[in-house]
Amino acid sequence: TKQHARMKSKLAVIYTLLAATSAQWSNPVNGIFNNANSWVGGIVPDLNPTIDSIGDPFTVVVDKLTFLTSPLNLGGLQSYPTLLLTGNTLSVPSLNFASGILRLEKGAVLNVTGGINVNAAGSVSIQADATSSIIGPINVASGSLVMNGALPIKNKMQINNNANIVLNGTHHAIECDISGEGNLQIVGDLSIDAGCNIDANVDLMGGNILSDATDVVRSLNMKSMNVISNLPSSIAGVDVRVLNASIASGTLTIA
Repeated sequence: TKQHARMKSKLAVIYTLLAATSAQWSNPVNGIFNNANSWVGGIVPDLNPTIDSIGDPFTVVVDKLTFLTSPLNLGGLQSYPTLLLTGNTLSVPSLNFASGILRLEKGAVLNVTGGINVNAAGSVSIQADATSSIIGPINVASGSLVMNGALPIKNKMQINNNANIVLNGTHHAIECDISGEGNLQIVGDLSIDAGCNIDANVDLMGGNILSDATDVVRSLNMKSMNVISNLPSSIAGVDVRVLNASIASGTLTIA
């Protein structure tokens, strides 16, 4: 009947709206971000997409230029997703990072005007190629953000009390501004340019702070610096100005 048809049409519209607003990754399986079949309701979401599914680790691939108009949520309790950008640009107002891995391959760009916001019970990580970039601030409210690879650090970073950013790999700090009551833990190499400022607690854990240019001494302001690893650490070509410094274990070489 016509009434029955109208009812089915209304239900279809309601279902479509609910699917669009739920924006949930359907299962803990690998898939393409822009593939509608991977999402609850069979629609690629624009409103609050959430990549969070309890179960085994899985990877969601952004394989083409993608623009979102609302925040992207990555991870959750007992969820282990990897968001992989394969040399493309993902533009999103903000990325709320609760668990898992953000991976940027060669040439990939993540444009987050409102920033990457880490609220994690444990550790999350960014794995990045040296030719990739993140445009926007990074805010770590809880947990630890481990930065692997060689991502150029051009961001304003805020680290809350009892939170950490761990630099593991080789990173070039380009006019960075890192602040907060939390800890910046340097495990690998951090090279500094002329405009870098670290108003946070720095833990050298077998890491090295270096000038980014041969025969050029850089200046670096830090709130505090602690050497807390049995592995040797070093500062070379950098004039460090620090309010408090301590060596709990290990050695620190200054050149």
